[in-house]
This record gives sequence, C-alpha cells and structure tokens, in this order.
Amino acid sequence: LFDFSFHIFNRSNAYLQANFLNAFLALLLGVITGIIGRIFIELYYIYINQMTSRFSVQRQLIYGYLLFFISIVIGGLIISDFYVIKGITPFVEIEILIDNGSNISIQTVIFMILIQILATTALIGSGYPGGIFAPSLFIGALTGLLFSIVLQFNDPKEIAAWAIIGMSGAHAATTKTPVASVLLILEITGLPNLIIPM
Repeated sequence: LFDFSFHIFNRSNAYLQANFLNAFLALLLGVITGIIGRIFIELYYIYINQMTSRFSVQRQLIYGYLLFFISIVIGGLIISDFYVIKGITPFVEIEILIDNGSNISIQTVIFMILIQILATTALIGSGYPGGIFAPSLFIGALTGLLFSIVLQFNDPKEIAAWAIIGMSGAHAATTKTPVASVLLILEITGLPNLIIPM
C-alpha cells in the first residue's frame, strides 16, 4: 500500500476536470464499483459460513491455501505478465497498468479483479491473518482502470483519477462507510480536486 501511495498518490498527477460529463461518469463508476465491492464481500461471507459449518479449522486452512494457490496458478497461466509471477505487489502493478494506459486488454484487467477476489476470499476467509482493506482498494483501482480502458481514456492523469475514484467506491461498498471512504482516500492521496467525483 505504501508503494502504491508513493508511486501513484504522491506524484500528484491524478487529475479530473470538473464538468457534468465527468460527474455522471463518476456516478456510474460508483455504481459499478459498489456492485463489485458488494459481490466481493458477500462471496467472502458465504465462503466463511460454508467453511466454518462444514470443515475443521485444519481443513479450512488447507482448503484456503489450496484455493489461493490455484488462483495464483490460474493468474499466471491466463495473464502473461501476472504481477505475482513478476515478483511485484498488486499496487505497483496498478502503476504499470496506468502508465501503459490503453495498451492493456479488458480481459486482463477483468481476470485480475476476479483472481484478487478469489485469492483474498480463500486466504482471509480460511483464517489467515489479514484484512479486506488493501484488497478492496486494489479491486476498486482495477475497476476504475477497467472503466478508463472501456471509455478509451489515454491520459495517465485521468486514468489515475478514475482508479482513485474506483478505490473510494469499492472501499465504501465493502465497509458500508461512504463518507469515511472519501475522507480516507483524500488523506492517502492528498488530492482535494477528486473529492467531488469520489
């Protein structure tokens, strides 16, 4: 998260012009990230309930680890430059994707979102220490990036802005704290020009 903060947030190159079109697009992105965030958290709760009601703690850990590794293998097979295979963090991968802009395929970003949801649900839902804070931010950033690719935005400043707005939306959806999510992302980014779209 700190790598991501250093590379994306603190370089202050995320900018979005304030107009009615961008306001509408921000609303649309909020709905999309809200849906994805709720799907993520609901799958997480379903997984926890199923695992705890059917299996012992030891089996939960084993099955969680297996599902996690399967998701990583799938990522490595489907996505040729999958970030885990390259030995970098998901947040640094977002920076690379933003810098590459429209050169990234829609399918790659969709698979990254799905793999992140699967891997996080498998590990955290099986009792491994961690949380959903950073994964929800990553899923939101990927959703904002996907949104930018679909709408064919090419300016890295604009793409970074949509990724940050997506982070706020996904975090709000997973924690049910919209105002706190906006303030949290504002504190992390230091980009007050994104308050209104967030």
